[in-house]
Amino acid sequence: MGWLRLWATYIRMRIMIMLEFRAVLPFAMANRAMGGFLAPLALAVMYGQGLQIPGWSLYELLLLNGLFQIVLGLTDAFFFGLMSLPDMVRTGEFEGILIRPLGPLRHLLISDFDQEGLGNLVAGVVLTILAVAFGNLQLTWYGLALLPIFIVSGVLALLSFFTLLVTLSFWFVEVGAVIWEVRNIEQYAKNPLSVYPSVVQLALSVIVPLGIANYYPALILLGKQIEWWMLLAPLWALVLWVIARKFFYIGLSKYSSAGG
Repeated sequence: MGWLRLWATYIRMRIMIMLEFRAVLPFAMANRAMGGFLAPLALAVMYGQGLQIPGWSLYELLLLNGLFQIVLGLTDAFFFGLMSLPDMVRTGEFEGILIRPLGPLRHLLISDFDQEGLGNLVAGVVLTILAVAFGNLQLTWYGLALLPIFIVSGVLALLSFFTLLVTLSFWFVEVGAVIWEVRNIEQYAKNPLSVYPSVVQLALSVIVPLGIANYYPALILLGKQIEWWMLLAPLWALVLWVIARKFFYIGLSKYSSAGG
């Protein structure tokens, strides 16, 4: 488990660097946190004008958004190094990783700590607390028991999706900007999947597994009607990770040198 110690060392070094510039950490966190509050604020305005999403109260939607911000924050904070792959392939820096003893995918995953992700995490925790405290939400005991599993599964699902995206850089060198545009699909997670057409619901559950990050755990927490297969979402997240990891190493076998 030496890679865990290495990971902890990376995180500690990153935090020490940030603390040398004391304004950087709170500013970066606040910047991302404010972004996390924008969608809930828009929902509050919408509900204040009498517009509603059928079957969902404002506070239930705050919980939905809070759960997603928690999962996204954990993913970005601790695994953001993955997103550097397109630039590393383009500049040739990736070749340095290949000669290191740690596997390239594992190295990418633990090579960076993103303070802005902590902003998402803080926003998610605040939204969740507000939803439960002021929304008089009756959370199910089994939903609370399964919540840690779904959070871990949500992180794994997002990580799988991001891995599939960045792996494209082994074939398409100038794919970096496109990847960040595709990442904007995260916006779909800020609404219940039930508001989208069936084909979009399927895509956001299977191909781009945003539903695992917040929709399914929110349904279970709130005691809403669910299908039995939703309980298998953590298993699908694991399958997705196996697929993403395999795809990464297929892409790696196509890697030649600097610039692709």
